Amino acid sequence: MKNPFAIGRLARGSDFLNREEEMGHLVKNFQTGDNSILISPGKWGNSSLIKKATEQFDDQEKIKFCFINLKTIRSEDQFYLKFLKEVLLVTSTNQDDVRNNVQNYLSRYFPRITFKKDSEIKFALKLDLEEAIHFPEEILSLAESIVSKKDYLLNICIDNFQNILEFNNHLDFLKKLNLYWARHLSTSYCLSGRKAELLKDIFLNSKMPLFKFGEVIQLQKIKSPFWKSLIKQKFDSTGKSIKNKSVKLILKLTDCHPFYVQHLCRLSWMSSTNKCKNSIVREAFVTMVDQLDLIFQNYTGTLSTTQINFLSAFTDNIDQLSSKETIQNYKLGTSANVNRIKQALIKKEIINISDGQIELQDPIYKYWLRYRYFK
Repeated sequence: MKNPFAIGRLARGSDFLNREEEMGHLVKNFQTGDNSILISPGKWGNSSLIKKATEQFDDQEKIKFCFINLKTIRSEDQFYLKFLKEVLLVTSTNQDDVRNNVQNYLSRYFPRITFKKDSEIKFALKLDLEEAIHFPEEILSLAESIVSKKDYLLNICIDNFQNILEFNNHLDFLKKLNLYWARHLSTSYCLSGRKAELLKDIFLNSKMPLFKFGEVIQLQKIKSPFWKSLIKQKFDSTGKSIKNKSVKLILKLTDCHPFYVQHLCRLSWMSSTNKCKNSIVREAFVTMVDQLDLIFQNYTGTLSTTQINFLSAFTDNIDQLSSKETIQNYKLGTSANVNRIKQALIKKEIINISDGQIELQDPIYKYWLRYRYFK
C-alpha cells in the first residue's frame, strides 16, 4: 500500500493545504501583470504554492509562465545565461523562433547558438559576457521585447532569489534589475526563496534597490485545525486510524512545520498496522531525529565556537542573551560580538528574530541541540 504522506516533492491535490489567501494574491497578480514577492522560511511550501497558482490558468487565458531556479547560480554571468535560455525556451515554439529572437534582440553580444539534433527545442548558448555585464539592457528586457509583440502576458517566476546576494557587486546588479524590470508592462515577476531574513532585507529595506518592487506575501505557519483534518483523512483513506491525541502529539513535536509534519506522519503510518497510538508516534519521532543526526552534526560543525555557545544559551532558555552574566557564563566575548553572532546565525537560516524574539527556524534541530548535542 502506498504511503499517503509524501516528502521531497511539490504538494499537489489534497497535500496542498490552507494557502487559499496567499494563492488568491498570486493569481490576481499573475492576471494583472503585477510583481509578487513570496517570503517564508525553508521547506514551508513556496514552490508548491507558486506551482498551484500557475495551474489555475489554461491556454485560453493568454498567460504564460517561465520558471527559473537560481539554486546553482552564484554570479552575474551565470544568471544571464540561465535567464536567456529559459526565456527563449518559453517564448519560442520552434528552433526558427529561437534563432530569430537571438538575431533580433541579442546581436550586440555576438551570441553563438548550437541546436541539438532532435525535434525538441534544445540548444546551447554562448555570448560575450563582458559586454553583457556592462550593458545588460537587452538581456534583462528580452522577455518584454518579445512578449510586447505577442497577445499574452508572461510571468517569470524566479526561485532561490536570495542567491543574488552571493554575486560580486550584488547591489549594482539589483539596481540593474530594478532599472529595467520596473518598466515592463507585458512581463511580471514572481520572486521567492528559502532564506526569509535575506529576502526581507532585499525587499523590505528602504535602502535596497528592489524596495517596493512588488506585493510582499509572507507565508504564515499552517495552524493545527487544518493539519488535523488532513492527517486523519489520509490515515482513514488507507484503512488505518489515528486518535486525536496522537495527531496533537505529532503537531506538538514538529511545531506544525510543514516538512516535519509530513515526515513524522509518514514514519508513524509506516509503523502502524491498524491504529496509530502515541507510543508509535514517539518511536517514529526518535527514528526521524536519528535520520537527521548526521546532517545536524555536519551542520553544527560549520559553526564557530561562539555561535555554538550562543545556541547553548538559547536552548537553556536564557532570556537575556546579551547580559554580562550570560556573556561570561557562555563565553560569548562582548555584547557587540553577540550581535554579530545573531546576524551570522540569521544568514545561516538557523534563527529568526521577530518582534525582538529569537526563535530557531528548525524545530527538530532545536530538539537535537537541546537533548542530544548539548546533553
